[in-house]
Amino acid sequence: MRLNLLYILSPSLLMFGLSVNAQKLADIQEKGVLAPEKVKVDGKATEWPASFQAFNKATMVSYTIANDAKNLYLVVQSNDKVTTNKIMRGGITFAFNLEGKKKENEGPRVTFPVPGNSGSRTFSRPAGAAPGTPVRIEMQGNPDQMMKRMDSAMAESNKRQIAALKEIKVIGLKGVTDSLISIYNEYGVKAMAGIDDKGVFTYELAVPLDALGLSDNSKEFAYNIKLNGLQSNIRINGEGPPAGGGGGERVIVMNTMGGGGGMPRGMSDMMSMMTPTFFWGKYSLVKP
Repeated sequence: MRLNLLYILSPSLLMFGLSVNAQKLADIQEKGVLAPEKVKVDGKATEWPASFQAFNKATMVSYTIANDAKNLYLVVQSNDKVTTNKIMRGGITFAFNLEGKKKENEGPRVTFPVPGNSGSRTFSRPAGAAPGTPVRIEMQGNPDQMMKRMDSAMAESNKRQIAALKEIKVIGLKGVTDSLISIYNEYGVKAMAGIDDKGVFTYELAVPLDALGLSDNSKEFAYNIKLNGLQSNIRINGEGPPAGGGGGERVIVMNTMGGGGGMPRGMSDMMSMMTPTFFWGKYSLVKP
């Protein structure tokens, strides 16, 4: 009976990836927070309180938004492999509606990591293949073994990509005319990501209040945090968008062999990586 109980609970825990602490957190951050002194944007959350302000179930990330007299900060953390892979391959877009409305407008937005600019691709075409030729991946054997191999490849790819992260995409920031800027820029925008030896992913971002148009703004503003997802067309066993249907360089065709002809367990992880997820919240600056 005990074995049956464990069998029932384990998939649920793996699906939601919730720690006891995460379950106790609010889904959306409820109040403004003063940033710790001497924040260092380095992809490590060592200077931040151990407990984040919220754990959002739509995106499966813990996060805190904070400010000091000069900057607005976003720190995001994921201990879920699928979520981490999704962020690494599509980036997080932090967008603002300065009118306080939870809807998209022409407000500022920052995306990091920048999709396609990390210096590494998870899947690549055969040498000499023409642009637009689908990447075809044949998955054979035991589904569990197959997913372990894919997880290992993803983890190694993540390490390479983090080492190659060099750019931040920005729109609507005051005084910034370029849409792509270096992580070492003169505008004061800072972003970095890291993965520790336990596989915990941490993302840190700092944006000057002046650049956001918030330095003299005591009003509540709305923000959107979006995990963009892998930017590709994909077909699994013939299902999904047609190959070449607008995916350009990022078309993937996956043929899974064996396992009774159905989608192997874990293939849904790939589909999840390709589905954008987001949420809205509101924030008011805290006076230092």
